[in-house]
Amino acid sequence: MKSVNVISTLGVSPPVVTEFIDWCLRVGYKPRKVFCIGTKDETVKQSFNVIKVALDDKFRIKSEYIELPFDDPIKEEDFVLTVEKILDITKGYKSLFNLAGGRKNTVLAGYLSAMLTGSKVFHIIHTDVKSLNVDLEKIRYELEIVGKDPKKYKEYKDKLEPVLFPNPQVYEVIEIPVIPLTYSIKEIIKRAFGGGKEIRIDLEEIRNELEYVDYVRITLSGKIIITDKGKIEERKKKGKN
Repeated sequence: MKSVNVISTLGVSPPVVTEFIDWCLRVGYKPRKVFCIGTKDETVKQSFNVIKVALDDKFRIKSEYIELPFDDPIKEEDFVLTVEKILDITKGYKSLFNLAGGRKNTVLAGYLSAMLTGSKVFHIIHTDVKSLNVDLEKIRYELEIVGKDPKKYKEYKDKLEPVLFPNPQVYEVIEIPVIPLTYSIKEIIKRAFGGGKEIRIDLEEIRNELEYVDYVRITLSGKIIITDKGKIEERKKKGKN
């Protein structure tokens, strides 16, 4: 299994995090730690409390809440602060980003952070959103109780677990394409705005980053082959021209 940290944007729906971790383990990722990015809103923090106790109980995976100093990220400086918080967590290392929850501004900050670290980004699609919402509302009372007092999770586990860790057939995790902003690319951007010096393009760095996000594959002889995923992105680009 590939050991990796997980960054999840979070709102008031705990399953968007717990089911993603379940998916990670099923497809070969082993989350070292789960970082949930949320606001200082009490309901969001209670959602995290449920996530924390559920992941520890089922998988022995630790999680941490990264609290943003506002209730709703509506200002430009809120966006910048969110990116800074996330980059501080990753310390520049690649992570798995789950952007299925949280406010749009937070999600966009997460996507930019993934570009800056060359990470992979995922979203969750449910085949029957109405049924999901109904199931979630049925346990809203229990979620509130456990959110306020996580020690009561065992008491309500039988009712909560089927919603927190649903049948894999009722949802799909999709990868969102990301173009990694490597050092070389960032230097090119700086140069374009007159802020950079002589451009140093590290082709091996760019090649390795594109290989990590599955756009290219490198053969033993060093030949670069565009993958099916890379071809799809190439066709999309040509279609816009």
